[in-house]
Amino acid sequence: MKILILIFYLIKLSISISLQFSNSLQRFVYDDVTDTIILASVNHIYSLNGSNLSILSDIDTSLSSSKIDQDCSIKNKSSLSKSLYYFSTSSYLTPSINNTFNQLLLLTNNGTILICSTSNRGRSCQLRSLINLDFMKNSSQRVVSSSPFLPSVGLINKNNQILYISNTYDSVCDPFYEIPTISGRHLVDNDFLSIINLNSGQSALQQSTYTLRLLNIRLIRDFFLYYLYAFEYKHFSYFLTIQQSDIHHTRKHKLQTKILRFCQTLKQPIIKSYVELPLTCGKDYHYLVRAKFSNEKKILYGLFRNTTSANSSSTSHAICSYSIDTIQEAFFQTIKRCLVDGKGHRGLDFISPDTHCIPSNNLNQMNHDYCPDENDRFFQYPIGGHRSIEQIEPIIELYDRVNFTAIEIGSNEKDTIILIGDDNGTVHTFQTSNTNETYKQSFQSKIIVDLKLINTIPTLKDAKLIVLTENQIIKQNLSTCEQYTTCNECSTIPRCHWCSRENRCTATFECEYENQRTNRINMCAYIEQVIPQTISLNLLNIELQVKFNVPLRSDTDEYMCRFTFKNGEQLYRTNASLNHNIVKCFSPVLNNMNQAIYNVVLSIEHVKRNVTFGSSSLIFLNCSNVKSCSSCALYSNLCLWNRETVKCIFQQNDRFLLSDNQSLSMNSQQCPFIYLQQSRNRLAYHVDKAFIVHIEQCNQSVNISSCYLYDHRKRFSLFESNPVLIRSVNENNLCLLICSFQWSNSKNFNQISFHRPLNLYLSIQFSNKTISMIPHTPISLYHCEHMALNCTSCLQLDPSYECTWCNNMCMFKNQSRTCSTNSECLMPIIHTIEPLILPMNGGTLVTMKGKYFDLFGLSIQIADVPCQLIEQESSTNKIVCQSGDAGSTFRAGMVRLKFGLHGPQISSHETISYINPKINSIEPLIGIQSGGTVLTISGENFIIGNSHLSVFIGNRSCQLLSISSKKIECETRSFPRSMLNENQTINILFDRQTKLIYKYMFTIVPNPILYGFDKNSQYRSFVSGGHEVIVLGENFHIIQNIQLEFRQFIFVSPLYQNNTHLVFLTPSIEELNLYEQQKVEIKIYLDNFNKTSSLIYIDDPMIYELEPMLQPYASELTIQGINLTSVGHTKNHIVVQIGCDLCTVIHLQADKIICQPPRYRPEKYSKAKRLCYNSEHPSIIVTIDNIRAHVGFMIYPKKLIILGNDYFLFLTILDQNK
Repeated sequence: MKILILIFYLIKLSISISLQFSNSLQRFVYDDVTDTIILASVNHIYSLNGSNLSILSDIDTSLSSSKIDQDCSIKNKSSLSKSLYYFSTSSYLTPSINNTFNQLLLLTNNGTILICSTSNRGRSCQLRSLINLDFMKNSSQRVVSSSPFLPSVGLINKNNQILYISNTYDSVCDPFYEIPTISGRHLVDNDFLSIINLNSGQSALQQSTYTLRLLNIRLIRDFFLYYLYAFEYKHFSYFLTIQQSDIHHTRKHKLQTKILRFCQTLKQPIIKSYVELPLTCGKDYHYLVRAKFSNEKKILYGLFRNTTSANSSSTSHAICSYSIDTIQEAFFQTIKRCLVDGKGHRGLDFISPDTHCIPSNNLNQMNHDYCPDENDRFFQYPIGGHRSIEQIEPIIELYDRVNFTAIEIGSNEKDTIILIGDDNGTVHTFQTSNTNETYKQSFQSKIIVDLKLINTIPTLKDAKLIVLTENQIIKQNLSTCEQYTTCNECSTIPRCHWCSRENRCTATFECEYENQRTNRINMCAYIEQVIPQTISLNLLNIELQVKFNVPLRSDTDEYMCRFTFKNGEQLYRTNASLNHNIVKCFSPVLNNMNQAIYNVVLSIEHVKRNVTFGSSSLIFLNCSNVKSCSSCALYSNLCLWNRETVKCIFQQNDRFLLSDNQSLSMNSQQCPFIYLQQSRNRLAYHVDKAFIVHIEQCNQSVNISSCYLYDHRKRFSLFESNPVLIRSVNENNLCLLICSFQWSNSKNFNQISFHRPLNLYLSIQFSNKTISMIPHTPISLYHCEHMALNCTSCLQLDPSYECTWCNNMCMFKNQSRTCSTNSECLMPIIHTIEPLILPMNGGTLVTMKGKYFDLFGLSIQIADVPCQLIEQESSTNKIVCQSGDAGSTFRAGMVRLKFGLHGPQISSHETISYINPKINSIEPLIGIQSGGTVLTISGENFIIGNSHLSVFIGNRSCQLLSISSKKIECETRSFPRSMLNENQTINILFDRQTKLIYKYMFTIVPNPILYGFDKNSQYRSFVSGGHEVIVLGENFHIIQNIQLEFRQFIFVSPLYQNNTHLVFLTPSIEELNLYEQQKVEIKIYLDNFNKTSSLIYIDDPMIYELEPMLQPYASELTIQGINLTSVGHTKNHIVVQIGCDLCTVIHLQADKIICQPPRYRPEKYSKAKRLCYNSEHPSIIVTIDNIRAHVGFMIYPKKLIILGNDYFLFLTILDQNK
């Protein structure tokens, strides 16, 4: 074993670990589940602990190398040096006699790794365990190229365990083109790494494989095609190449980068969905070096070069990014252009002959995830587009005199970090938000082979970077900035930034609040003071002075003030001016601000650089939304509390407001401890009302036991024994006390009369028995009837009293609802009444429409039965009342309205009747526990009253389905177990009060019993459907509605049913909108009882045609097939017909059917005169479920007449049919 050196670097607080090797390193993969690194080098495979890089296992691969392999590598190395394109990523490898090179290193999804090497001419591929590298299986097929200079690029789809692999053609070691250019290979046990056969079971000529090959041997040798990178997205595989533009450039060798795509469906060859497009970066960068697809951002990043050669004076590099949406759109437009518009070419020449596209598809059949139909025989692929996927502006252009060899991407929500390595042992790091600053880190190596970020979730803060060079693997922290505690220290460290909001040193990609973290201008500047810090929303154009700790640079950029609400939802900017260390700007204009206080963060922003620095908290204040005096006093420089209006006001002119105005509170000492929320408070006599009281300085110990209202002599009082105390969320130490006074809790009010408003006083009693009276805020008690004696005086009262004229008297409007404003007393009129037929026991809402109704003191009778007024629904032109109980005998009469003791009385012209509905019959009288039984109730007068009808079985409601005058239908709901096997009454309730009880009872029985129909059982069917699903059980005769649901898509009624058997026919898989055999859910519905099982669709059996097709008559006929019994058929389920007659099946097994043909030739016409066959001989047709196969014809002999036992036969000329 070669020497391994483990090196630890201690750089302040960060640890860098390095493991050095004497043999050249090629590639590695990292498994985050086991924290394991698998490292491939020349002649060795290592398993490393991801935490400390200790070696867990070492496999020597040099033993399998052969001299032929080394000759291939040496020849390829020399031919590559003369190649059209310089590949810096493999330039450091040196082939020798005993060297074996790794070609493929891929993780699977079951804790294993696929390893392929150049030995045995690319026939050495093994599956090994991750940590210990234990051998599991291998393959002797040629999978990869035998030269490390001609790479094999692949990916493994974790869902279907398929390896999609591309190989750069090796003209030295693969002269006969044994390895396909692209192929799909199994990773399953029996077919490990074998190429997928698309038509297994077909003849050799009909078979095709999941591969892609070039058109002919000449093209294979001459056409430059080099695979660089692969990734997958959705159901597509993508590969990136360096290749000739087309076959006509074989002399000039014009190269370009292309991205190709094909569908991952395994039911058609790769060529049927193959599309390739050019990929360019800026104007000058056409040659891809390395690429990386970011699954987090769904972006492809490419590292490009502007020349095909290396290290020339004109060589430069660039990085471009392409979103997957852009890539998909480009492929979609290319496919659409060919298949829909008929423009462009197909074939690509080097895969198949180049021809013009032909319009063959409808645009409605295509989308961005389009893959051709596998049954479409007219395909136009491969398609080659000439319109490039372009990125006009690269992310960065690099002019270093090096060859870049590796790329890695890291990202968070707001930025992307890009790391690239070169062949001078240097890693270059920059952020897409600021490409002007690049950090470089050099290693003692010749070349950076690969880079990998690990531990990047949930943020990049704790990420580690793994660097692979030609002779060592290094692991180091990505961020080491936390150790620097001052801005001055932090500002001198590359890749670190002083995050002013958090006041700490962070990596440039971490500072959450500053969008351009790599900016160094004014990094250590912070805001010392802002004048003013509290800003009124009632004023416009308030100038702010922002003072910094140091002078700001005035030669770099213009500045703006940036105002951010702390909830992050709103952002405002205003122009700013700079004078030394002071920035001046105006506050923003804010509208529709409903809160009292807004906390806003002020920062300063570079206009051109879009860089933010400095941070200070401000308060934006809306005085009118402040709800307490003490909170208003906190901002006494802007706001004042007005005790008269009980509001916080903005002091627009403090001299005017403060001059001899005793109603204003200027500080918290002048704030009242307790006060009413409203400035004017009135209480109408005998009208319940709630008053809201504000309590300042209300701590957690404050508790209120009662509220009292009384006159100054305390002759009478109202009290509330359960007031509600609410502690304010927005105002500190403010409580809202709700005192709801009800006249039922009054004392001695009936002993006093008053004609003018009477002042009452409100007191509250605390839980410690202390009583506090609210000062200077009397509550005015008034009585509308006593304040005005006629209509005119009533209507002329202050509208705030809310008095109105009703029924020749003045009263509070809530007592009278809505009355006419006319001073004249108008006679009420009834126009219409609904309904006119009522159930006997009442409960019906009767509506009378008319004019001039006064609801105060109104009494209503319908056919001499009282009707209760519904005040909430009534008005001056409508009266709604609820009918009372009319007894048990029929009655009819008019509606009579009496308006108060002294008001008018009117009667209706229409007659209203009280009648009873009648039940004649109810069917059925039995149902299952789960419900779903539909009851049909026949009778008379069901539509009556408000038609508010309810049906109950016992105490369980029956859901109404339909109602007519003579029939009601309802569906039972589920019943509790306690009601099983019990007789339950059937009740019908009309308008909530009139009840009918049916003379017979309803019986609830247990749910049906199902045998073998559950989630553990599985039924089978051929994909063509028509198979019988037989459900066995008990008590099916009780069920009304029986259905079998397939995949929540199709419902099927039973073909046959009795008490114990249900038979259903399965739909075909196409009827279920499925396209391959699979397991689907089935659910049986027996009324409301249901149960779930599953159905597995099996491929249809093969029924072979007879050989020969014309079968001479014999006593037995044998028909061959495959999988004839795979869904459980017996001979009784198979139908074989010869003409219209049956060929009796006497034997059935998986691969054949034996039947007995009818002894005589079947008639051409059936007894029903239907044509049985129109050919010379009767057809032989086999029917299995929905599968109907014509397999041949039966030749019947002409009649034979036997005249003797041993010696003599006589053959008639007559045919049986004649």
